[in-house]
Amino acid sequence: MNDTPISANVREALQDSLDALVSARSPMSTRSRALETLERLTTQAFAAPEGSATLQEFLLLQNTFECNVASRTIPWISGASIRLDALLQRGLSDGQRQAEASTLTSQLTQALVIIQGVALTHHSTKVFLGRRYPLDVLLDLLVISRHLASPSHNPKQPAASGEEHPHNKQVAPPSILPNAVLDTLLCTLVDSSPSLRVFEDCNGVQTIVKLLKRAHTPRDVRMKCLEFLYFYLMD
Repeated sequence: MNDTPISANVREALQDSLDALVSARSPMSTRSRALETLERLTTQAFAAPEGSATLQEFLLLQNTFECNVASRTIPWISGASIRLDALLQRGLSDGQRQAEASTLTSQLTQALVIIQGVALTHHSTKVFLGRRYPLDVLLDLLVISRHLASPSHNPKQPAASGEEHPHNKQVAPPSILPNAVLDTLLCTLVDSSPSLRVFEDCNGVQTIVKLLKRAHTPRDVRMKCLEFLYFYLMD
């Protein structure tokens, strides 16, 4: 039996950040701060020596439904993906839509990076991410992210005379989000044959091949697709 004490402060910080991230009433700025806190907490845990109380405490919290990062974040990613898709489909000529799309892209990327670390450290999280619902969410986001590289949707910097959006100091590169999705899929599927079979049932391989063949896919995303397919074809 693991008797590692769980700090009330860490538990509350983790739970409060997840609550702020997934709440429909949270403004963009609140979600950005929540993601920063989550990133700090996970970084502190993963930077600690293996077997340390800090890491064990974080992993124990991942066994609770209220503090499990992946199971609480994936539904938010699903909703944020739908919103990003709506913004990209309508075009980003409007400065406000452009700012929101850029912020969403950055937030989604940050959330995926956090999930990657948890998946590689917490076995139950890795198993959860290999189920159909999380894989569907990740693949849907990968399909949506292809619009970021399309000339008709690729955002441009706001005019110098316009007021800069507080959460959009720089437009996110078009490749940052699809690369983050592909990295998350790699972290989920590595050393997990059952998850690979689910991934195949979700038409995951076809989705990545289509992205690879797409004319406007950035070169670094194509390289990431090839890296993924090389991993997939390995024994």
